[in-house]
Amino acid sequence: MNWDSICKAETVEDMLDLFGEDIEVDPAGVINKIRLDLETLYVRFDNNQEQRGLVGDGNLLGQITGLEAVRAACIKNLKERGEWPLKRS
Repeated sequence: MNWDSICKAETVEDMLDLFGEDIEVDPAGVINKIRLDLETLYVRFDNNQEQRGLVGDGNLLGQITGLEAVRAACIKNLKERGEWPLKRS
């Protein structure tokens, strides 16, 4: 496993730990909380004006991967509860 993969794996684990209880208690709320963060990170990843390089790209991809893992855990939880797909309000 290379350095980049290790950093991404650690970030995913940290994100799942950070949102752990909320994923169980309020998965729909977590999805709403992270939606804008994910949109922003994807825009930043596509817009490389700051010339991030390998380290910066790895950090950004780790954050995106971590939040996507949180979102996937929330969706899984909602499906198990029979509450997926979410209703738009």
